[in-house]
Amino acid sequence: MSENKLYLDIYEHLMTDILNRKYLYGEKLPTLNHLCEKYNVGRNTVRSALNLLETRGFIQNQRGAPAIVRFDINEMESQFMYKKSIYERKQAYEDLFQFLSWCMPDLIIELKKKTNKEELIHLAEKINTVYINKNKIYSQKEFVDKFYGIILEVIALFKNSLLDTLFRDIFHFIYLPISDDKQNLKFNQITQTISDALPKMAGFLLTKNDFVLKHSISLLLSTLSYTTLNYVDKIGSAVDQTEFIAFNWKSTRHLDLRYMQTLIKIILDINNKKYLTSLPSLQQLSENYQTSLRTVRKACDLLDEYHIIQKSNGLKSRIIIDEIHDPRILLSNKEVMSNIMLYKEALQILLILAKGLNKPVLSTCADDVLASFIQYQKQASNKMVLVHYIEFIFSNSNSTLYNIYLELNKSLAWNIYSDTLFDPNRIPYDFIKRNHQFLEALSLKKYNEINRYIDEILYIVENYIDQLLQAYDTTLSDS
Repeated sequence: MSENKLYLDIYEHLMTDILNRKYLYGEKLPTLNHLCEKYNVGRNTVRSALNLLETRGFIQNQRGAPAIVRFDINEMESQFMYKKSIYERKQAYEDLFQFLSWCMPDLIIELKKKTNKEELIHLAEKINTVYINKNKIYSQKEFVDKFYGIILEVIALFKNSLLDTLFRDIFHFIYLPISDDKQNLKFNQITQTISDALPKMAGFLLTKNDFVLKHSISLLLSTLSYTTLNYVDKIGSAVDQTEFIAFNWKSTRHLDLRYMQTLIKIILDINNKKYLTSLPSLQQLSENYQTSLRTVRKACDLLDEYHIIQKSNGLKSRIIIDEIHDPRILLSNKEVMSNIMLYKEALQILLILAKGLNKPVLSTCADDVLASFIQYQKQASNKMVLVHYIEFIFSNSNSTLYNIYLELNKSLAWNIYSDTLFDPNRIPYDFIKRNHQFLEALSLKKYNEINRYIDEILYIVENYIDQLLQAYDTTLSDS
């Protein structure tokens, strides 16, 4: 991502914080250094974001001191800015609520498999406590905050850092700044929907009937989506939508750095066999990826450190990942293992989400488009058929979901280690046979069979990487 794009992302994030009343009128924003650290960018990028916030009336910059918030929801001009900003997110709201309605049920089902009963009971009790106290101690805003907080606690039980970041950013984006104006009937509908949902959520977490659980969660999310979008339409009725504000999720901030972007692109090209035995010269790589020699050099330094290439003075860097026969070389590298963990988390998310997307996407997908995909996969005889299917299902969903896929795909690049570390002889699983069966199920749109195959792959990957992590711990203790 270019620096130009980065400053816009920071602007939108800070603007959302102000709209959500994280920072109130007259309060100071964090210092320049703090913002640089938070967003993992340089001072000029943050300054550009702050200058745009000032130009649009949200803040007042101060020389040598933190900026001061000038957005006041009680003023007519600020109210117009608020309504305009919310209305410009309408399409992204629709996409995200569609995502939640499709995928949240399968996420909760998967969570129940991984969570002990005591944790679920504790969470159910907490939900009921929030519901009981809804009119006693909470304002409307506090009540909605508690609701989002509970959902994030549920997600945290996955122990998946990427998933946690995704949902935090989603709720940060769709959160509606709320006044306690009892005359706001549209917003009262939203709070009432949430209120009705809480005791049901508590019961859903403890039910053993997965079908009832999935159906109930889908219904609740659909209702919340309907009432929220009606609210957005209401406040935006007098506002022209002059631009579209998209949901831009960042899986890990460090991947936005230019040398990391270049590194990921090189790895993807190695995976796709663009480079077979060696990389082009630094100059050629600089031209290929349209970045500076300094950026390319830093990316190659890391590729060497990660045992993907071997640098040589005055010569082209040799690709050595396929030549590593002793997995301990990789298992002893902390950064390599961290990247493999990112790969596991990204694949876990994509596979679970794909289960939720199967039916709504395939039911509306043109028959010839699906047939063409299946035919190509059969001819290619590619062992990565599921990876290709994930891209297919997300690209045929909505633009916001596809952007989430593209972000997660950065972390999937770390499957470059799979051929070295994943020993197929240790996995009693016929991938060729199951790939064929999967494609047949896909052609007939047998959703249960498709999901069963996804569950099998998810189980294999999770368990194998967990074994690698245990081997890593053993390697550390032996060293």
